[in-house]
Amino acid sequence: MAPSHSDISAQKGHAIGHPERIKVLMYHRVVRDEVLTPAAGEYAIHADILRSQLRTLEKLGYTAITFNDYTLYRSGELNLPRKPVIITFDDGYEDTYRLAFPLLGEYGMKAVVFVVADTAIRMNSWDIAEGITPAPLMTTEQILELHSAGFEIGSHSMTHQKLTELPREEAWGEISRSRMLLEMMLNAPVRTFSYPYGLLNDQVRVLVKEAGYDFACGVY
Repeated sequence: MAPSHSDISAQKGHAIGHPERIKVLMYHRVVRDEVLTPAAGEYAIHADILRSQLRTLEKLGYTAITFNDYTLYRSGELNLPRKPVIITFDDGYEDTYRLAFPLLGEYGMKAVVFVVADTAIRMNSWDIAEGITPAPLMTTEQILELHSAGFEIGSHSMTHQKLTELPREEAWGEISRSRMLLEMMLNAPVRTFSYPYGLLNDQVRVLVKEAGYDFACGVY
């Protein structure tokens, strides 16, 4: 399966008889015919393999939810399915819209997509130094279509920098401004953050909390 962002603990409630660990699965690129460098291949999954994994989740009885769903559950406004899972996609690649979106639709699933908020960034330029193949990011219109289809849109910062290496004020701008711009784009709250590169420290964690996010995803 995909690498995992983290788990979240679902407390006891009317929908679940015992405490659960809800797995949060992390994906990046979805490819079909592209020729990738070895470095890029580590962050990509072929569309046929993604379909197989989604089929497996369905056969095992999992239901994809979002962090927003989990928030509603915690407030008593929504029952969780018997076996919930959260599927996420980092960076907001165009192939998330072109390939993953239809595949998820085949299985009646939705996902959480973490996007960079600076719409002037059209490619994953942050990965070039690592030898990773540049790839286009989603347009505003594509992001809005995913949101309208029930996908949750979360922040992946403004420009995908290593927040742990930035001065406090720069990190704050990456974290807080991205939320503000995405909320303006979606005309809806943005409560979820994914740390670029999965990197965080105590300062960055506090800044994310102060910026008003309810959930933040690291990597293990």
